[in-house]
Amino acid sequence: MKTLYIIKKGIFILALLSVMASCGKDGSVGPQGSEGTPGIPGKDGAVMLSGNGVPATTLGNSGDMYLDKTASNLYGPKTGSGWGIPLGLKGSDGTPGSPGTPGATGPSGTAGSRILSGLTNPEATSGVLGDYYLNRTSGDFFGPKTALGWGTAINLKGTANVVASTWVDYNWNNTNANTQKIMAHSIPTPIFNAIGYPNLQVFYNAGGVLLVYGRNYGSSHNVLFDYSFRNARYSLAVSHSAIPNYQFFISIESLNGANLLDTEYSSIRGNRFRYVLIPPGRQLDASAATLRNGQPDWSKKSYTEVKEILGIQD
Repeated sequence: MKTLYIIKKGIFILALLSVMASCGKDGSVGPQGSEGTPGIPGKDGAVMLSGNGVPATTLGNSGDMYLDKTASNLYGPKTGSGWGIPLGLKGSDGTPGSPGTPGATGPSGTAGSRILSGLTNPEATSGVLGDYYLNRTSGDFFGPKTALGWGTAINLKGTANVVASTWVDYNWNNTNANTQKIMAHSIPTPIFNAIGYPNLQVFYNAGGVLLVYGRNYGSSHNVLFDYSFRNARYSLAVSHSAIPNYQFFISIESLNGANLLDTEYSSIRGNRFRYVLIPPGRQLDASAATLRNGQPDWSKKSYTEVKEILGIQD
């Protein structure tokens, strides 16, 4: 009996030692895992540079703009080939003053155009007739200023040589009937200068693309012409006549013969349009994969996709 007691006691002690051994210190730390894959770098924004004289080839990055304040030349957007051919922004010299009577100095000539700039859009009171204005924040370029104001700006921060207007109010200057309204719009000469073509006809014949988008009252959508909204059909036509200056026409027509409503045609109610000019041969981002005749099929791209592909701002 005593022997059995000793055996049981020995088994108990062995079990206790086993439990104590299992409660020892933690094991060593394993090796560190491999580093995760870096995220995709964000796309750098374009920068508006300026200085006195021609920009150095080493200055700036692709997409940047440069204003030569001495010669009033605007370069860019910069590409892999350099700064390209500048856009001349300087107005013609002022008219010399007429000679005065002998011994007296004639009146001063008319001042030439100036290029103004700031971080916001120009005030109506800024500048004088013939001046230009550059919004250094948005890249919008206004001018020349006329008696009607600064007019429609062009944006210079998009893909190289691609030019986009701001949103433009409708002006029914051709037909303004109850069931049909038509307006003619001439693209300003500085815009054609920016893309290197004299007019819309030459631009088209060379293979350029004109995109026109509409924005309507009560809708957050921006739609490529031609399209329908409420009881109206919105259509685009391009003039092939040199007089007046190869305009394009926008028309709105009632779908059921009833009078058009101001919510369908009035800019006061938020109805506007904007246009984008894409020069031929413009190398675009790989995201423009759906091609037609060597160009993206823009009809299959949303307005948001087009902005992303071309790098234009709203």
